[in-house]
Amino acid sequence: MLTRVSGRVVASLSAAALLALTAGCGGGSSDGGSSASSGSSTTAASPDSSSSGSSSPSTVSAGGQGLSKTDLFSRLLAAQQKAGSYHFTLTTGVAGQTVTGRGSADTSRTPPSSQVAIGVANQQFTALQVAGVYYFKGGPFGTSKWLKIDPKASSNGLGALVGQLGSSDPASALAALQGAASVTEKGSAQVDGTSTTEYDVTVPSSALVKSSAVSSQLQSVLPKQITYQVFVSSDDLLRRLSSSYAVQGKQATTRIDFSDYGAKVSISAPPASQTTTTFTPGG
Repeated sequence: MLTRVSGRVVASLSAAALLALTAGCGGGSSDGGSSASSGSSTTAASPDSSSSGSSSPSTVSAGGQGLSKTDLFSRLLAAQQKAGSYHFTLTTGVAGQTVTGRGSADTSRTPPSSQVAIGVANQQFTALQVAGVYYFKGGPFGTSKWLKIDPKASSNGLGALVGQLGSSDPASALAALQGAASVTEKGSAQVDGTSTTEYDVTVPSSALVKSSAVSSQLQSVLPKQITYQVFVSSDDLLRRLSSSYAVQGKQATTRIDFSDYGAKVSISAPPASQTTTTFTPGG
């Protein structure tokens, strides 16, 4: 059981929960429990770095046209599941605090698995999600063993807080778009050299809860609706997801770039001998 949870841990998990809330996505690179590889290295380049030098969208020939609120979710989900994996970078900022991440996800599993190297508040740590169980290592969680938290089994405050990270799995990233009230095609754009079509997708916060993209506890801090900027390539693959809205009077912004669909990704839970359910600060 977790005891004497430090403020740094709560802050780190809260930041991760906010990241999941505003970004709706997860994944990443780690050192012991998993690895990700493709033609180029995708293991945790410093999570302090911002998202991958991606260029801002510019006008190009369109791809991914014709999506509507009736088929947006189903088409994007089908394409992502068919691809089986992806890498991503993300940056989230709120109230002067920036959360950065670099990671990968395996969408061939049910539920999907993810790993991410996160940088927040001068702390760097790695988070894994495998079969609905979370593992944390580095920064306030220490480096000797992985801290294992099963939201369904935990009876402490951290279990409840980590439960809010459900929206960080890849399927729930798209679930955030499932209850779209409107989908407006904005035109052609380029994301990292890939031709895409940009959409404004407006989703009521109540629909985010209904689709399990966020927990009901988080709904109280959300605006009544959120508009996402969604960039989709001609193969119906999500290439960028961004948003900006007020949270309790502070502006929250997020950008996630998706790349390397179908790349080789290996994500696994750490061996039991390398995990602990007891939190030891800096241990």
